Order: sequence, then structure tokens, then C-alpha cells
Amino acid sequence: MADSTVKPTIGGIQTLDLLRALERIGGDRERLCRAVGLDPSTLDAPEARVPTEVVIALFHEAERLGGDALVGLHAGSCSEPGGFTGYLLLSRDRLIDGLRSAHRFSRLVASTMQIRHVEEGDTLSVVYDDEVLLPGRHHGIEYFVMAGLRSLQRAAGEAIRPVAAHFRHPDRGQLAGAEQAFDCPVRFSSAYDGIVYRRDDLERPPRFPNPVIAAQVERFAAATAARALVPPTLRSRLADEVRAMVASAESIDRATAARRLGMSERTLKRGLADESTTFREVREEVLREVAEAMLASPGVKVEAVAFTLGFAGLAAFSKSFRRWTGLSPSAYRARVPAES
Repeated sequence: MADSTVKPTIGGIQTLDLLRALERIGGDRERLCRAVGLDPSTLDAPEARVPTEVVIALFHEAERLGGDALVGLHAGSCSEPGGFTGYLLLSRDRLIDGLRSAHRFSRLVASTMQIRHVEEGDTLSVVYDDEVLLPGRHHGIEYFVMAGLRSLQRAAGEAIRPVAAHFRHPDRGQLAGAEQAFDCPVRFSSAYDGIVYRRDDLERPPRFPNPVIAAQVERFAAATAARALVPPTLRSRLADEVRAMVASAESIDRATAARRLGMSERTLKRGLADESTTFREVREEVLREVAEAMLASPGVKVEAVAFTLGFAGLAAFSKSFRRWTGLSPSAYRARVPAES
């Protein structure tokens, strides 16, 4: 059960996906965010969280401004979910395996939601169990169910027609519109929230199956899930900033990192010491993590890895990599397939 003292939250990445979807159906992103007090620049970190009540307010503000009583469904219809769900659906051997993998991490999407699968005969129902039923949540659950369907269809590369969609909330006079959006019967005032698929439709492979990528994404998702619902440590916040600095080709130094974290270098140093670590240790841990991930891809040249990580040249990178792992970059790369 959810801890009643902890406010329900939605993942920052999923909230960004929602904002983009609302824009696609004509929503004014700036105006919506301003109305609910949401700063979208804070949402792209893997562990960013948004109070569920803020997301619910976002839907209602979008409905008020646009006059669309099915704003959740319509946003879900043109959503392009990012994060772990999409990658796992695309990379597993079968769609059903992708669903099972992705739904293991449902609490990263919504902290109080557990997604389970119920198989009966030749159908499989994807059921969304929410431990905290907040008032006015109907737009949100309709959005997530529809976004899940669209994500599955994109992974398959073709339309998958559900058997039925079910919602616990009552019909608000929008049954015809809901059935048109889902292209299947919709049952309101049902015993559960979810969607029913034909099992055969889920046995097909996705467009881009890749078990190596799927395994890597699952490991990253598991690591993120382990810390997403607890306050992040300074070490983990710094590690996220270092990853962002690598991605944007910024100089990875303590002064820049402290500025990004909104603190002085002295405060950063003292806070890391309280957690028994240093800036250098965190920086090197992240550089090693990124280097190993890049070297696992045969198409990426070692020189490109060195350049991406900010090393002056191949020799300097090779020296550091050998210190981290005991192997040269080329020797490490040669071992990766054998150990995968």
C-alpha cells in the first residue's frame, strides 16, 4: 500500500510527454504551466517528480481553455511516450514481453499506480490499479490508458484494435467520442481501469527487437526506480548534472557543477564530504559509466568516446579508462560481447 503521508507523484518525463501532447491538440504550453505553477525546465531529469494533483490541475486547465471534455483521451491519442516504456516495447522479442518489462516500472510513471496483466482465454487485460483515487482523476487515467495503446501500436508498426476499454468513473456523456478514439467498445462505471487485447496481437515482434538494448534499459530503469521515490542524495543530483554536462559538451568542473546545482563550491564540497565522497569520485564514476555504455556499441569509435567525455586525446582517455577498469578501451570492447 502507498504511504498516506507521501504525496502521490507523476514522473517528470511523463509530464513532459503530456505537455507535448497537449500542445499537439492546440494547448498553450506556457499558459498551462503558468496556471498550475509548473516549471517545465525541471522535468527532464530521470528522477524528477511532479505532484499528481498538479498534473490533474493541468488536465482541467486544458479542458477549461479548450472546451474539450475528452482532453485526456485526445492528448493520449497523439502522445509519443518517452522514457523506459517506449524503449522496452521496441526492443523486446515480443510485444507482450515488452509490456511485462515496461509495466514492472509503473511506479516511475505514477507513484501510486501498479499495472498488472490478467490473462483469460485468448485475451490479456492490462489493468491500472491506483491506490489513491484523487478527485477529478478521470482525464489522467484516460490519458495513460490511451497513451499505452498508442505506444504499443507504434512499437508494432501497425494498428492494434483492442477488444474493449474499461474505466471506473461514470460516463460523462462522451461515450461515442471515447469509442471513436479507442476504436472499440468502452465500458464506464466498470470494476477496473484498463484495456483488453487479443493475446495473438501481442505475440508479434516489435519493429526493432534488440535484447542487448532491452537489458541495458531494464538495468537503468531498475536503478532509477530504486531511488526515484525517495529524496535524491547530493551525490545522485551531482551525477545527473555531470551526465547532462557530458551530453551538452560542457566543461566538467566543480565550479560549473556547483552553479548548476544552485550552490557554492564550498557548499558542494562540504555536502559531498557529509556523504563520504568527493566531486572527483562522482565525476569519474559517471565518466566510466558513460564510457562503458558507448564502448558497448561497436559502431562508436574509441576516439569519439574520448572526445565526448572531454579528454584532450586518446592517450589521456586510455590512461584513465585503464585506471578505472584495468583494461584498455579496445580490450574492454573485445570482452563485452562475450559477457553480454
